[in-house]
Amino acid sequence: MKYGEAKEYPKKSGIRYRLRLDTNNYEVSAGVRITGRRYRYSTGLDTLEKAKAHCLEVSKMSRNTDEDFRAHDKARKVAFNKIGLTATKRGLSTRQIEELSSRIIDEIKPEVELKLLSEVIEDLKADKDLCYENNAIKIRSLKMFKHNYNNVLKEFGDCYVSNITKQKITDWLSTLSFAPKTKDIRYHCLREILNHAIDRGLINENPCKLTKGEYAKYIGKTIWKEPKILSLKQAKMMLEFARDNPKYNLLPFLVLGLYCGIRHEEIQKIEWKQICLVDEKVSITGYYAKGRKNRTIDLPKCAVEWLRIAPHPSKAFYNIIEGEKKLGHWVSKNQYTKQHSKNWMKFWRDCLKANDFPYVSWGDNYENALRHSFSSYYHTYSGYNTQATINILGHDPRNSNLLFEHYKAITSKSDAKEYFEIYL
Repeated sequence: MKYGEAKEYPKKSGIRYRLRLDTNNYEVSAGVRITGRRYRYSTGLDTLEKAKAHCLEVSKMSRNTDEDFRAHDKARKVAFNKIGLTATKRGLSTRQIEELSSRIIDEIKPEVELKLLSEVIEDLKADKDLCYENNAIKIRSLKMFKHNYNNVLKEFGDCYVSNITKQKITDWLSTLSFAPKTKDIRYHCLREILNHAIDRGLINENPCKLTKGEYAKYIGKTIWKEPKILSLKQAKMMLEFARDNPKYNLLPFLVLGLYCGIRHEEIQKIEWKQICLVDEKVSITGYYAKGRKNRTIDLPKCAVEWLRIAPHPSKAFYNIIEGEKKLGHWVSKNQYTKQHSKNWMKFWRDCLKANDFPYVSWGDNYENALRHSFSSYYHTYSGYNTQATINILGHDPRNSNLLFEHYKAITSKSDAKEYFEIYL
């Protein structure tokens, strides 16, 4: 089956499935006339059989086979026809028509079960637990979802989901004193919770929808900052200091960050067996990679030389000889290599002091600088090969804006060449 090609199943049902390019999963979709709302689902549909089975499940909840839905649709059409006739005969104002419409809609609206926001959140958490058990999400994502749901409940307050209005949501957003990015997370989290309430038939529409103007007013826009990268002198200084001070165990972390642009969360999950210095490649498995995207990165010559002298994290240390790899064990220990950890901050402070550099905060000035430095220097070094840079970084191959907006700083060709020639 070709990527993106949609096929109808069962035939003449209006329910379609297609193979997605980004996740290699199947996506099932159905129109408003089928389910009462736009419907899309792809979680866990990794085979054609599962996709077809889900199509059959959707067909069972079709509006066209539900007498209550059909009756409700007919009543609604009759009601709105009456509104139009009444407005024409009596000459009602716009406000009077709106009030009459609201009253009639309330009368014909099907009764829904009353549930608290906290109950909907618990139900959504149970769904996420099920996704984790079926390997649809990672444990880190599961913890993040639950943490965000708890924050929304704590800040918004518990109430019946049917009583949540757009006015209440905008009032809540106005009281939040967070940065725009955090506000955006809260907003989308509440939106997801209310979408789940729609799926459970608790509400008919999601009030958590802001226009562009409302979004700018109540959430704001994150201020753009130019990516900060390390100079050639700083990169060489850090590599040499890590080499001369093995107690920090940061040389492999630095090499993979500076010369492969790997995310620091991914580096913490890489084992020595994934690094082949003979073929000069490092492999990142989809299980640990962001977005579950497998990728293989070519190691530059300088990175191979630096990794050859990297200490092995076991007592039985042995140097790499031709045709062999360091097997087993993580390249870097998780608890020591995070860029906000005490070990990293101590390394950065001692490194600056040993090289007579004035102290500057890493978090405020060089956050994610290893990955940004690679992006900037490699893009120039490769002859401005945007697609190759995006593939190595693990970004969406169809979107180059992320690279130019948040990752790449301006570098010269001479600096880029010298950057990839920093040897021992």
